[in-house]
Amino acid sequence: MPLHSSCVHRRPHPDQPPDEARLQMCIHGNPSGVDNTVSTQGKAVVFQRTNYSKPPAVRPLWDFPELPLLLVDTRQAKSTAFEVAKVGKLKKTHPELVGSILDAIDKVTVAADTLIGNETFDNEEEESLRKVGELMTINHGLLVSLGVSHPRLERIRELVDHEGIGWTKLTGAGGGGCSITLLKPDVPKDKLNRLESQLEDEGYEKFETTLGVLKNGMDEDNEGGMEIDQESFLNADGNEGVEKLASEKAGSSGASRAIDETRFTSYIGLFAIRHDNMRRRREQLWKSTLRDASSIASVLDLAKSGVEKSRGRLAVPKDSLISAGPAQPRHNPKPTADMPAKSKVSSKAKEAESKSTLAPAVFLIVGSYSSSLWTLIVAHYLWFRAFFLPHADLGSPNAGKQTPSSSTAAAAQESPKTVNERSLHRFYQTNPHERKREEAGGLHSLTPAERQAWVNASLVRRVASKEICLNNKAEREFWKQVNRESPPIRRLDRQKTTQAEKGSGTAAVYDWGRDKNGRDVGEYPLEQFAARAAKQAQLTALEILHRRFLQRREFASAGVTDAATGKIEEITKEDIQEETQRRREMSAIRKELYGDKIGPYATDPEWDDVMPIPAEEPEGALATIAYPEDYAEAAIMSYLRAVMVSEEYSPRCLRLTEHVISMNPAHYTVWLYRFKIVRALETPLADEIEWLNEVSLEHIKNYQIWHHRQLLLDHYYEGIKATPDEVKRFGRSETEFLTRMLEEDTKNYHVWSYRQYLVRKLGLWNMRELLSTQNWIEEDVRNNSAWSHRFFLVFSDPANSTEGSHATEHDPKVPADVVDREIRYAEEKTLLAPQNQAAWNYLRGVLVKGGRKLETAEAFAGQFVKNAGAEEDKEEVRSSHALDFLAEVLAEKGQKEEAAKYLDRLAAKWDPVRAGYWKYRKQQLGA
Repeated sequence: MPLHSSCVHRRPHPDQPPDEARLQMCIHGNPSGVDNTVSTQGKAVVFQRTNYSKPPAVRPLWDFPELPLLLVDTRQAKSTAFEVAKVGKLKKTHPELVGSILDAIDKVTVAADTLIGNETFDNEEEESLRKVGELMTINHGLLVSLGVSHPRLERIRELVDHEGIGWTKLTGAGGGGCSITLLKPDVPKDKLNRLESQLEDEGYEKFETTLGVLKNGMDEDNEGGMEIDQESFLNADGNEGVEKLASEKAGSSGASRAIDETRFTSYIGLFAIRHDNMRRRREQLWKSTLRDASSIASVLDLAKSGVEKSRGRLAVPKDSLISAGPAQPRHNPKPTADMPAKSKVSSKAKEAESKSTLAPAVFLIVGSYSSSLWTLIVAHYLWFRAFFLPHADLGSPNAGKQTPSSSTAAAAQESPKTVNERSLHRFYQTNPHERKREEAGGLHSLTPAERQAWVNASLVRRVASKEICLNNKAEREFWKQVNRESPPIRRLDRQKTTQAEKGSGTAAVYDWGRDKNGRDVGEYPLEQFAARAAKQAQLTALEILHRRFLQRREFASAGVTDAATGKIEEITKEDIQEETQRRREMSAIRKELYGDKIGPYATDPEWDDVMPIPAEEPEGALATIAYPEDYAEAAIMSYLRAVMVSEEYSPRCLRLTEHVISMNPAHYTVWLYRFKIVRALETPLADEIEWLNEVSLEHIKNYQIWHHRQLLLDHYYEGIKATPDEVKRFGRSETEFLTRMLEEDTKNYHVWSYRQYLVRKLGLWNMRELLSTQNWIEEDVRNNSAWSHRFFLVFSDPANSTEGSHATEHDPKVPADVVDREIRYAEEKTLLAPQNQAAWNYLRGVLVKGGRKLETAEAFAGQFVKNAGAEEDKEEVRSSHALDFLAEVLAEKGQKEEAAKYLDRLAAKWDPVRAGYWKYRKQQLGA
């Protein structure tokens, strides 16, 4: 839409109804009529003015497709007049250039109209939306060239482009205000949530809507919106001051216009009614009230003593309260004392109200809200009681009157059993005129007097608070009528209107939200709701104390002096422990009430400065990791990522790695990170080894543990290698622990591997280590891991071996007496278990290392084999490994046929399980 057409001229257009045009001019002065036309007729329009001496042409697009839009308010104040003047000045300076830009904007608008009107356009197809989005981008660029953008508008485009979810342009005259984004189809919810969070953090406000619907209003049904009637308009949030604005305009023209139902109907399209859920309202109210509290430190002890955490109730001092009344909406009307004298309620009304049972109702606090934390807690707690705890019937002058009732009104007459029924009951007690209107079927069915009473009841609060300014005569007449009608002093607003007339159920007055299981809280029985309210009040009290702790910690960090004590504020260990326990209670309550799962680090004050980094699964991932609840991303891993990214090496990070390892000892990344922390902090070796020993005994087959131990050995060895006694002490300590580990599993590969590394690093080539290994062989002669370690100790000792010599090759440096000793040792252990393959393999290895032929042990092997290859009843073989050894001896001598016969016997009788292997060996002989 061209800037010079849509934003500069504000005049009625030919298609506007006269009443609509007059009302619009009353509110806006000299409007264009575009906004009002779209709001009342729906869909979209083409607005064009080619001749500025004539009215514009406005053409509704009834076949306009529905387009998903994101409207973001920059909350940046702007002046349309200023922006228009700026463009006008630019055009005077560069008439041809600016004129061409404006013509280009017009061409973009026409191109968009043509594109959307094309039969091939599909509003659910990304390609069609992309073309429209590109036109929006071009249009925005042209507007930027005219200087009507703003940094906050450009920031929105940057965030949207970063997420890749749509196309953005400024709206209206620019300079602030709102931006509009055409969303791509099927945008992932996590991207929208991330964008919304970023926008909120930077002070923007987001609205999601659909362009091209037939109805106006809220997004509360499946057909594009809900019609806004007069009642919704009057009770909507954000329309305060509309009546005042209308009366001021009317007064300036010298005619005081009454706002009738017809004009409301034509004007309500200009307002979007947006209802936040109750939980968000509460959070915003808390934040705003706490910001306004100028000092909460002086009465912290009173707050602590006044809060009963077990039930969430407060003991309210009697001298801080005045007369009670029924529960009030968020915007309380002005007290009766502030009204003109003639507007005060009658004595009968006061008497009727005083007779009501008011014990649980909300109280009005006397004194300054910013002077004490006690007053702050009392005010917030009573606010919770007003909304959540059971109340007695609310008195009103007309409460006892019997009137004809519909199904909804009849439900309100009965004793309420659920929260919604009680809300409706209260609503009708404080809104008798509204009740009459609903029973009659609308304003048109009321008598003129009843209709006037309904209007007066709707406006009494705003007139009393001077939101609507009347001249003296009109105001006197107004209060005269109010006194005569005697409406209730307090009037509950209807937050949410349901389709009561379409069903037999009870209409809901408020949207109480849903609990963690998706159940409507409004359907709770009153007793269950009271228990929930007590929990919410308890959570509120804990949140106040929590925020006070954060403030004290901030003061302590800044070195602020406490005005009461004259000392610098400080946080003690007791304060931190108390805050930690408080957060755990808050976490438990949030989980019970809302299903929020809060990890242990979110409840620990020590981790407040860390912004967790969650894992982002790729879109369309085939298999996402199913983390246990206590190992969830938000609980632990997101904090680990955050400190790893920031390369923080601190004691708290060391404790974090300990926590992660206790839950997942195979997480090799956290082991590497832990070693970096240990090295950076110079953690004493004894402390780390003590912890590591406990983990090792609990997870005996975890290999990451032993790699970490090896890194520790390398790191600390540099500091002790110059002290032989320290090396021996550490080596003895390590071997003792390794012995303990091997008692759990004598063939633990990771332990034996580390033991070899330890021997080589510390030079433990001594008899003590050899005897230790010999003990394991004595205990289990088939322990191949112990045989392997003995071979390593004997034939890798730098004193008796050549450095770099391979385990399966001859080493001339090995002493002959050592070879003889090991041959005897192997033969001795073979006699104990002839079928033990480990001893035979060890014998082969010793012969190879000593450079001796296998026939050296032929006689020893022969005693286990008799008459090999003879008749089956005469053949005697006590060890298949001896028969294999003899086959190798014969092959070594060149007697390949005889060796092949031995291999055949192994395949046929003595080791048929491995027949294929023996046949392969026979082929290798070439016999």
